[in-house]
Amino acid sequence: MHLKSKLSLCRFWARAIQTASLPSQRRFLARSTAYLRAVAVEALEREQGHCRSIDDYLKLRRNTIGVKPFFLIHEMGTDLPDEVSHHPVIEELAECIVEFSLIDNVKSY
Repeated sequence: MHLKSKLSLCRFWARAIQTASLPSQRRFLARSTAYLRAVAVEALEREQGHCRSIDDYLKLRRNTIGVKPFFLIHEMGTDLPDEVSHHPVIEELAECIVEFSLIDNVKSY
């Protein structure tokens, strides 16, 4: 990661923890970590010339599109308990939004 990116991330996190509840912070870190890992896999595979099947590509793209961490930025100022955030209906709605974003992203190519 470039120094400028690291500094921006550190400034963001320093501000975020001032208002974000601990559960929101944990969720943000977990989903951001999953996002960054997926991006690293995508970059490594691209560097190695690996070509995924369409199904495998879409599975990975659901994690690299960045929608899940984005949700949590909006959640940071709330004190949303894990029981609400992980409720099956909320999780299904989140997956629907990811799918809509994925479809919109793929159709733009």
